[in-house]
Amino acid sequence: MPDLWTGGKSGIWTFAQLAIMTATLAVIGGVLQLTVPSYALRLVRRYGAERVGWFVVIAFASLALLHLVAPLNPTSDARSWDAMPHLVYAIGAVLLLIGMGHIETVVSERERVRGYERALRSRAATKSEPVVPELAEANAGLLAELARRDQVEKALRESEAQYRLVFTENPQPMWIFDVRTSRFLAVNNAALRQYGFTREEFSALTVRDLLPGTAVGRFLQYVADCCSGAEAHGYWQHYRKDGTPLDLEITATDITYAGAPARLVRAEDITQRRRRELESRQSERMTLIGRMAGGVAEHFDRWLNEIQGHTSCLLKLTQEAAAVEQLNQIASASARATALARRLLIAGGRHPVQLEPLDLNGLVRGQLPTLRRLLGDHITVEHQCGSFLSPAMVDRHLVESILVNLVLNAREAMPEEGKLTISTATLRLDESQTQGNVEARAGEFVRLAVSDTGCGMTPEVQAHLFEPFAVAAAGGRGIGLGLAAVYGAVRHMAGWIEYSTDVGVGSEFRVYLPPAPPAEVLARLQTETAAPVNRGTVLLVEPDDRLRGLARCVLNWNDYKVIEAEDAATALLLWPSEASRVDLLLTDARSAGDISGWELAGRLRCSKPGLKIVFTGDSNPEPATPGGATAALAVHLLKPYSPEKLLQAVQKR
Repeated sequence: MPDLWTGGKSGIWTFAQLAIMTATLAVIGGVLQLTVPSYALRLVRRYGAERVGWFVVIAFASLALLHLVAPLNPTSDARSWDAMPHLVYAIGAVLLLIGMGHIETVVSERERVRGYERALRSRAATKSEPVVPELAEANAGLLAELARRDQVEKALRESEAQYRLVFTENPQPMWIFDVRTSRFLAVNNAALRQYGFTREEFSALTVRDLLPGTAVGRFLQYVADCCSGAEAHGYWQHYRKDGTPLDLEITATDITYAGAPARLVRAEDITQRRRRELESRQSERMTLIGRMAGGVAEHFDRWLNEIQGHTSCLLKLTQEAAAVEQLNQIASASARATALARRLLIAGGRHPVQLEPLDLNGLVRGQLPTLRRLLGDHITVEHQCGSFLSPAMVDRHLVESILVNLVLNAREAMPEEGKLTISTATLRLDESQTQGNVEARAGEFVRLAVSDTGCGMTPEVQAHLFEPFAVAAAGGRGIGLGLAAVYGAVRHMAGWIEYSTDVGVGSEFRVYLPPAPPAEVLARLQTETAAPVNRGTVLLVEPDDRLRGLARCVLNWNDYKVIEAEDAATALLLWPSEASRVDLLLTDARSAGDISGWELAGRLRCSKPGLKIVFTGDSNPEPATPGGATAALAVHLLKPYSPEKLLQAVQKR
C-alpha cells in the first residue's frame, strides 16, 4: 500500500477516498450485522427455538468471534487500512444471512410436507373411521388365534418330547415297524437290551429276521389283520442276536409314523414264566401219574401176595411133578410181578423209607464191582469222589436203586462202547441257580451225578422221560420203569433230579439230595463206635421159607442162636420152654395165621417185659394198628432187606 503521508495532494486525495470507502463499508457491515439478529429472532418466532435455535446460537457466536479476533490483527497501525474489519464483518454477516435463508427454506419445506402429511392422515382417518372397529376386532381375533396356536404348538412339542421319553425309556420292550415292508422304524432301549442288537443293527432288520422259518406265514397273516386298538396277539417265539430263543407275548396297535402306516408293538418276555408253567404242569402231571401208579401197585402187591401165599400152600399139598412145575412157574411169575409192583410203588412215592445219614462215596465204591458187571467190558467206569462230602439224609435201599437204574439207562444208551462217570459233590445253591427248576431249592445239597457218552435223547423222548412205561432205551428195550422209579425215589427223599443231554454226545443225570443234620450224623457216629452188642438168642417168626432161611443163615454166621417158627401160633407153643433164653423177637408184622405179629409181640412182652422186638414188613406200622404201643417201642425193618440191614436192626436192639 502506498505511503499516504508522503504522497502530496494525490496522497491526501487517496486517503479521503479510503476514508469514504471505510465509512461506507462500516455502514454496510453494521446494517448487515444488525440484520442478522433480527432475522434470527424472526426465525425463532416462526419455527421455534427447538428447530432453529442451534443455528441462531451459531450466528451470534460467529459475530462475537469476529469482533474478538479483529482487534488482535498484528498489522493494525496508523498507516494500515482501517476498512478491513468492516469488510470481514460484512462478508460474515452476508454468509450468516444466506445460511439463515437456507435454513428458513428447509424448515419451511419441512413444515409444508408435514402439513401435507397431516392432511393426508386426516383424510385417511376420516375414510377409515367406519372400518377401524371391525379391523381392531379382527386383529384382536387374529392375535388370540396366534396365541392359541402358539400354546397348541408348545403343548404338542412337550407332548412329543414326553412321548419320546416314555417310549424310549419304557421298561417294557417296544418297537414300531412299517406294515408294508416289515422294517423297524423305531425301537426303545428295553428292546435293544432284550434282543442284544445295537440301534443301527435293529434299524437294518425286518420283523421276519427275528422269527423262526415256520412262523413267517403266521406273521404275514398277522400283518394283514388290522389292529384298531391295543390288542393281544398271543405268544410268539423270537431269536436274540446270539440265537437264544425268546417266548414273547405280543400286544400291538396300528398307528401312523412319519406319514407311513405302522404298528406299535409291546413285546413282553415270558420265557421264564412259560418255562415255570410248563415245569409246574409237568410236575403236577408226574405227581398224578405217580399217584395212580402207586395206587395200582398197592392193589397188585396185595393180590400178588395172596397168589404167592396160595401157591406156597398148593406146593405143600401136591406131589405131582407137572403140577409142581406149573406152580413153580406161577410162583416165579408172581415174584417178578411183585418186584415190578414195588418198583411202581417207588415211582409213585408209596414205598416206605428209612432215612439215615449215608456216605455216598462209600456206597458208590461198594457198588462199583456190581456196576462193572452190569455194564460189561465194553464200557469204562470212572468214579470221581467229591472232597469233604457231606452225608446225605436218605434211604440206602432207594439210593442203591437210583444208582443201578441210572447205570442201566446209561448202558442202554451205549450198546457198543463208551464211558460212564459217577461223581459226587456237596453244593450250595442260591436263588439264581434254582430258577430253571420249580422243584429246586436254595441251600446246601449233596449231588450224585451219572454221565455217559451214549446216543443222547431226542426231544420226543425227553417229553415223557420220567413217566412209567415210557421206554427211553434205544430200540425200545426194557419196561420203562427205571427212570420213573428214580424220579419217584428222589422226590420221596425230598430231593430233585435234573438232566442235560445232546443227541450223539451223551446224557448226564444229576440227583440232588438233602444233607443229613449234624445231630443225626453225630448220633450215627456214636452208634458205630459203641461197644459191640452181646450176641444172644433170636426167636425168628417168618412165614416165607426162603426169607426165613436167609435170616437164619445171616444170624448164625454172626454168632446168634436162632429159634425158628413159621407163624405166631408155633412161636407161642415154643415160648414157655424157650422164654428164658430168647433175647430178641424177629417177626413179620402181619404174619400168617390167626395171630398177627403185633399181637404176638404184645403177648410175649407181657411175660417178658424186657424182650427186644424187630418187626419186618412191606410198610411202616400205622398208629391205629393193634399193638401200636408195642410197635412204637420196636425196630421196623422193611422187606426186602439185605443182610447188612438185618444185622443193623438186630444189633440196634
